[in-house]
Amino acid sequence: MTARRDSDLMAEIERDVLDESKPVATALRKCLALGGQAKSAELREWASRELHGYPDEAPLPEYRKIRTPLLMDAFAQGGIFRGKQVSVIDLPKEARDVVGDELPLTFGTGKIEALIRQAEDRGGSVQLGPPAAAELALMMTHEVGRYQVERVYWSAGTGVLCGVIDAIRTTLTELVAEIRAGMAAEDGTPSPETVGQAVQFVVYGKGNRITVATAGPGGTATATSAGEESAESRFWTWRRAGAVIVGLATIAGAVAAILALHPF
Repeated sequence: MTARRDSDLMAEIERDVLDESKPVATALRKCLALGGQAKSAELREWASRELHGYPDEAPLPEYRKIRTPLLMDAFAQGGIFRGKQVSVIDLPKEARDVVGDELPLTFGTGKIEALIRQAEDRGGSVQLGPPAAAELALMMTHEVGRYQVERVYWSAGTGVLCGVIDAIRTTLTELVAEIRAGMAAEDGTPSPETVGQAVQFVVYGKGNRITVATAGPGGTATATSAGEESAESRFWTWRRAGAVIVGLATIAGAVAAILALHPF
Protein backbone atom coordinates (compact mmCIF):
# COMPACT_ATOMS: atom_id res chain seq x y z
CA MET A 1 0.00 0.00 0.00
CA THR A 2 2.86 2.40 0.84
CA ALA A 3 4.55 1.70 -2.51
CA ARG A 4 1.27 2.34 -4.31
CA ARG A 5 0.78 5.67 -2.51
CA ASP A 6 4.31 6.72 -3.48
CA SER A 7 3.65 5.75 -7.11
CA ASP A 8 0.35 7.68 -7.11
CA LEU A 9 2.11 10.69 -5.57
CA MET A 10 4.72 10.66 -8.33
CA ALA A 11 1.93 10.63 -10.91
CA GLU A 12 0.16 13.53 -9.16
CA ILE A 13 3.36 15.59 -9.13
CA GLU A 14 3.79 14.95 -12.86
CA ARG A 15 0.22 16.04 -13.59
CA ASP A 16 0.46 19.17 -11.46
CA VAL A 17 3.82 20.32 -12.78
CA LEU A 18 2.78 19.81 -16.40
CA ASP A 19 -0.46 21.76 -15.87
CA GLU A 20 0.67 25.38 -16.12
CA SER A 21 -2.69 26.60 -14.83
CA LYS A 22 -1.73 25.27 -11.37
CA PRO A 23 0.74 27.10 -9.11
CA VAL A 24 4.11 25.38 -8.98
CA ALA A 25 3.81 25.41 -5.17
CA THR A 26 1.11 22.73 -5.44
CA ALA A 27 3.56 20.27 -7.01
CA LEU A 28 6.32 21.31 -4.60
CA ARG A 29 4.18 20.45 -1.55
CA LYS A 30 3.55 16.97 -2.96
CA CYS A 31 7.26 16.73 -3.71
CA LEU A 32 7.93 17.49 -0.04
CA ALA A 33 5.58 14.67 0.92
CA LEU A 34 7.31 12.30 -1.51
CA GLY A 35 10.64 13.16 0.09
CA GLY A 36 9.23 12.07 3.44
CA GLN A 37 7.80 8.83 2.10
CA ALA A 38 11.01 8.00 0.23
CA LYS A 39 13.10 9.00 3.29
CA SER A 40 15.12 11.47 1.19
CA ALA A 41 16.53 14.41 3.16
CA GLU A 42 17.80 15.98 -0.09
CA LEU A 43 14.37 16.13 -1.72
CA ARG A 44 12.67 17.40 1.44
CA GLU A 45 15.31 20.10 1.85
CA TRP A 46 15.10 21.28 -1.78
CA ALA A 47 11.27 21.35 -1.85
CA SER A 48 11.14 23.13 1.52
CA ARG A 49 13.60 25.80 0.40
CA GLU A 50 11.71 26.36 -2.83
CA LEU A 51 8.52 26.82 -0.82
CA HIS A 52 9.87 28.89 2.10
CA GLY A 53 12.96 30.52 0.61
CA TYR A 54 16.71 29.93 0.79
CA PRO A 55 18.64 30.98 3.93
CA ASP A 56 21.81 33.03 3.47
CA GLU A 57 24.15 30.10 4.13
CA ALA A 58 22.44 27.70 1.70
CA PRO A 59 23.81 27.13 -1.83
CA LEU A 60 21.54 28.87 -4.34
CA PRO A 61 20.67 27.05 -7.59
CA GLU A 62 21.85 28.80 -10.74
CA TYR A 63 18.30 29.33 -12.02
CA ARG A 64 17.69 31.66 -9.06
CA LYS A 65 20.57 33.99 -9.97
CA ILE A 66 19.11 36.51 -12.38
CA ARG A 67 20.71 39.37 -14.29
CA THR A 68 19.00 42.70 -13.78
CA PRO A 69 20.31 46.29 -13.52
CA LEU A 70 21.34 47.81 -10.19
CA LEU A 71 19.84 51.32 -10.01
CA MET A 72 19.94 54.29 -7.68
CA ASP A 73 17.91 57.38 -6.82
CA ALA A 74 19.99 60.44 -5.89
CA PHE A 75 20.01 64.19 -5.37
CA ALA A 76 22.50 66.44 -7.15
CA GLN A 77 22.95 70.17 -7.72
CA GLY A 78 21.20 69.80 -11.05
CA GLY A 79 18.14 68.24 -9.46
CA ILE A 80 16.82 64.78 -8.67
CA PHE A 81 17.39 61.73 -10.84
CA ARG A 82 15.75 58.36 -10.37
CA GLY A 83 16.50 54.97 -11.84
CA LYS A 84 20.09 55.79 -12.82
CA GLN A 85 22.03 52.63 -13.54
CA VAL A 86 24.90 52.07 -11.12
CA SER A 87 28.30 51.48 -12.71
CA VAL A 88 31.31 49.81 -11.13
CA ILE A 89 32.97 53.16 -10.46
CA ASP A 90 29.89 54.29 -8.50
CA LEU A 91 30.31 51.43 -6.03
CA PRO A 92 32.75 51.52 -3.10
CA LYS A 93 35.66 49.12 -3.51
CA GLU A 94 34.44 47.06 -0.56
CA ALA A 95 31.12 46.42 -2.32
CA ARG A 96 32.23 45.64 -5.88
CA ASP A 97 32.60 41.90 -5.26
CA VAL A 98 29.37 41.74 -3.25
CA VAL A 99 26.80 43.80 -5.15
CA GLY A 100 26.35 44.00 -8.92
CA ASP A 101 23.86 43.21 -11.65
CA GLU A 102 23.31 39.64 -10.38
CA LEU A 103 20.26 39.42 -8.13
CA PRO A 104 20.14 36.29 -5.93
CA LEU A 105 16.43 35.54 -5.72
CA THR A 106 16.10 33.71 -2.39
CA PHE A 107 12.34 34.14 -1.85
CA GLY A 108 9.92 31.21 -1.75
CA THR A 109 7.84 30.49 -4.84
CA GLY A 110 4.72 32.06 -3.33
CA LYS A 111 6.59 35.33 -2.75
CA ILE A 112 8.01 35.30 -6.29
CA GLU A 113 4.54 34.79 -7.75
CA ALA A 114 3.28 37.68 -5.58
CA LEU A 115 6.12 39.86 -6.93
CA ILE A 116 5.05 38.99 -10.47
CA ARG A 117 1.53 40.23 -9.71
CA GLN A 118 2.96 43.42 -8.16
CA ALA A 119 5.15 43.97 -11.22
CA GLU A 120 2.15 43.61 -13.52
CA ASP A 121 0.28 46.22 -11.46
CA ARG A 122 3.25 48.62 -11.43
CA GLY A 123 4.14 48.85 -15.06
CA GLY A 124 6.12 45.63 -15.47
CA SER A 125 8.80 45.69 -12.76
CA VAL A 126 9.40 45.66 -9.00
CA GLN A 127 12.24 47.16 -6.97
CA LEU A 128 14.26 44.97 -4.60
CA GLY A 129 16.98 46.27 -2.30
CA PRO A 130 20.34 44.50 -1.80
CA PRO A 131 21.65 43.56 1.67
CA ALA A 132 22.88 46.55 3.67
CA ALA A 133 21.26 48.90 1.12
CA ALA A 134 21.14 51.89 3.48
CA GLU A 135 24.82 51.53 4.40
CA LEU A 136 25.73 51.13 0.75
CA ALA A 137 23.91 54.37 -0.15
CA LEU A 138 25.82 56.22 2.59
CA MET A 139 29.17 54.94 1.36
CA MET A 140 28.39 55.88 -2.23
CA THR A 141 27.42 59.39 -1.13
CA HIS A 142 30.70 59.91 0.74
CA GLU A 143 32.98 58.30 -1.85
CA VAL A 144 31.49 59.69 -5.06
CA GLY A 145 30.83 63.15 -3.65
CA ARG A 146 28.95 64.48 -6.69
CA TYR A 147 25.50 63.62 -5.36
CA GLN A 148 23.65 62.27 -2.35
CA VAL A 149 22.43 58.73 -2.92
CA GLU A 150 18.94 58.21 -1.55
CA ARG A 151 18.66 54.48 -2.20
CA VAL A 152 20.08 51.59 -4.23
CA TYR A 153 17.95 48.79 -5.67
CA TRP A 154 17.51 46.17 -8.37
CA SER A 155 14.73 46.52 -10.90
CA ALA A 156 13.30 43.08 -11.72
CA GLY A 157 10.94 42.79 -14.67
CA THR A 158 7.93 40.52 -14.98
CA GLY A 159 9.60 38.40 -17.67
CA VAL A 160 12.66 37.72 -15.53
CA LEU A 161 10.58 36.71 -12.51
CA CYS A 162 8.32 34.50 -14.63
CA GLY A 163 11.48 32.88 -15.99
CA VAL A 164 12.48 31.82 -12.47
CA ILE A 165 9.08 30.21 -11.83
CA ASP A 166 9.32 28.44 -15.19
CA ALA A 167 12.82 27.20 -14.28
CA ILE A 168 11.52 25.79 -10.98
CA ARG A 169 8.72 24.01 -12.84
CA THR A 170 11.18 22.60 -15.39
CA THR A 171 13.58 21.50 -12.63
CA LEU A 172 10.78 19.66 -10.87
CA THR A 173 9.82 17.95 -14.13
CA GLU A 174 13.44 16.85 -14.66
CA LEU A 175 13.62 15.61 -11.07
CA VAL A 176 10.61 13.34 -11.54
CA ALA A 177 12.07 12.05 -14.82
CA GLU A 178 15.43 11.27 -13.16
CA ILE A 179 13.77 9.52 -10.22
CA ARG A 180 11.67 7.39 -12.57
CA ALA A 181 14.81 6.52 -14.53
CA GLY A 182 16.30 5.08 -11.35
CA MET A 183 13.33 2.85 -10.56
CA ALA A 184 12.73 -0.69 -11.81
CA ALA A 185 9.40 -1.39 -13.50
CA GLU A 186 7.84 -3.05 -10.44
CA ASP A 187 9.13 -0.50 -7.91
CA GLY A 188 6.57 1.76 -6.27
CA THR A 189 8.94 3.64 -4.00
CA PRO A 190 12.22 5.26 -5.11
CA SER A 191 15.22 4.61 -2.89
CA PRO A 192 16.75 7.48 -0.87
CA GLU A 193 19.96 7.05 -2.88
CA THR A 194 18.12 7.39 -6.20
CA VAL A 195 16.20 10.48 -5.07
CA GLY A 196 19.29 12.09 -3.52
CA GLN A 197 21.36 11.59 -6.64
CA ALA A 198 18.55 12.98 -8.81
CA VAL A 199 18.46 16.15 -6.68
CA GLN A 200 22.24 16.57 -6.81
CA PHE A 201 22.35 16.14 -10.59
CA VAL A 202 19.29 18.16 -11.61
CA VAL A 203 19.38 20.99 -9.05
CA TYR A 204 23.11 21.45 -8.39
CA GLY A 205 24.72 19.91 -11.49
CA LYS A 206 26.74 17.35 -9.52
CA GLY A 207 27.28 13.70 -10.37
CA ASN A 208 25.80 11.92 -13.37
CA ARG A 209 22.47 10.96 -14.84
CA ILE A 210 20.84 7.90 -13.34
CA THR A 211 20.81 4.74 -15.46
CA VAL A 212 19.15 1.40 -14.82
CA ALA A 213 20.78 -1.93 -15.63
CA THR A 214 17.97 -4.44 -16.03
CA ALA A 215 18.59 -8.04 -14.98
CA GLY A 216 15.66 -10.35 -15.61
CA PRO A 217 12.32 -9.08 -14.34
CA GLY A 218 13.90 -6.61 -11.89
CA GLY A 219 16.32 -3.76 -12.22
CA THR A 220 19.14 -2.12 -10.31
CA ALA A 221 19.77 1.59 -10.45
CA THR A 222 23.42 2.40 -11.12
CA ALA A 223 25.19 5.74 -11.44
CA THR A 224 28.60 7.23 -10.85
CA SER A 225 28.97 8.86 -7.44
CA ALA A 226 29.56 12.61 -7.27
CA GLY A 227 32.29 11.87 -4.68
CA GLU A 228 35.13 14.35 -4.53
CA GLU A 229 33.51 16.66 -7.07
CA SER A 230 30.61 17.29 -4.70
CA ALA A 231 32.95 17.96 -1.79
CA GLU A 232 34.94 20.42 -3.88
CA SER A 233 31.77 22.16 -5.08
CA ARG A 234 30.57 22.50 -1.50
CA PHE A 235 33.93 24.03 -0.55
CA TRP A 236 33.68 26.69 -3.24
CA THR A 237 30.02 27.37 -2.39
CA TRP A 238 30.90 28.02 1.24
CA ARG A 239 33.91 30.08 0.18
CA ARG A 240 31.72 32.33 -1.94
CA ALA A 241 29.18 32.61 0.89
CA GLY A 242 31.98 33.53 3.27
CA ALA A 243 33.22 36.20 0.87
CA VAL A 244 29.77 37.79 0.74
CA ILE A 245 29.47 37.81 4.54
CA VAL A 246 32.94 39.31 4.91
CA GLY A 247 32.16 41.88 2.21
CA LEU A 248 28.96 43.03 3.94
CA ALA A 249 30.78 43.23 7.28
CA THR A 250 33.46 45.35 5.61
CA ILE A 251 30.83 47.73 4.24
CA ALA A 252 29.25 48.10 7.67
CA GLY A 253 32.65 48.72 9.27
CA ALA A 254 33.61 51.29 6.66
CA VAL A 255 30.33 53.15 7.13
CA ALA A 256 30.92 53.27 10.90
CA ALA A 257 34.40 54.73 10.31
CA ILE A 258 33.06 57.35 7.88
CA LEU A 259 30.32 58.44 10.26
CA ALA A 260 32.85 58.71 13.10
CA LEU A 261 35.05 61.02 11.03
CA HIS A 262 32.26 62.92 9.28
CA PRO A 263 29.14 62.96 11.46
CA PHE A 264 25.99 64.52 9.98
